Amino acid sequence: MEYIMESDVKEFINRLPNLNNSSQVHLLMLAVRSRKAREMLGFKVKDLVVERKIIRAIEDWKDRYFNAVYNMSILQHMGRFNTKGVLAPAESMGIFGTLSPRNVITALEQLTTENMKHLFSISKPDVLVYTHQLEMMELAKQNSKWFGALHAHRDRDYHFVTIDIDDPSIYPLVKDITSPLNVWMITETSRGYHIILDLSKSSDAEAYYGKKPQDGIHYQLDKMFKGKYDFQRDSQEPCAGSAYYRKLDETHYVRIIQ
Repeated sequence: MEYIMESDVKEFINRLPNLNNSSQVHLLMLAVRSRKAREMLGFKVKDLVVERKIIRAIEDWKDRYFNAVYNMSILQHMGRFNTKGVLAPAESMGIFGTLSPRNVITALEQLTTENMKHLFSISKPDVLVYTHQLEMMELAKQNSKWFGALHAHRDRDYHFVTIDIDDPSIYPLVKDITSPLNVWMITETSRGYHIILDLSKSSDAEAYYGKKPQDGIHYQLDKMFKGKYDFQRDSQEPCAGSAYYRKLDETHYVRIIQ
């Protein structure tokens, strides 16, 4: 099988906001998909990130991003990742990327504050042994905590939202309603479509949300299709060109259709 669809991966990367300075990064994740894992393994599991990659603002960041997607796709199919004592099937996993650059400075401020809190706690002479152990465990999680802090702090100059459509019958009308906005990308996923809007400009944000809620496109969509789509702010998107399985015997790749 092909691990990735190279042209779609490169197009996805080329559309991402450029990393203009060292305070900005992009994030990539290989994660177990909760819904798919439940279907395949027969028990409930939360979305679980098993591999993380931070793409930094250096000259060849787009090449490094592509290599990271390719390497993650190999891990998706050849790696060994435990989920509640069993190996996660490749078909239950997907590769996801954040669209807005993440702000290193504000993320570092958050992590530093949290670390100082834990350090202060364990320095108290009368702290309970159990509490001491908990605080030490938190300090030991620096890799995942740093990634989480970056994930929580997008650059304020960017604002992407996703309309996640699992009912293909409503896709043409939703596409038509959102067409006056800045549509960053439309992808076909394993179950339907993602319409990704770039609302970074105030005029686009106002048109979508409305000066009054009942005036905006979001209100219109909710009134017509409530329960038939999901609205996601600042979501991590399945990387176009990567494997995103439908069924056990059906390899599907996320495809860019606009």
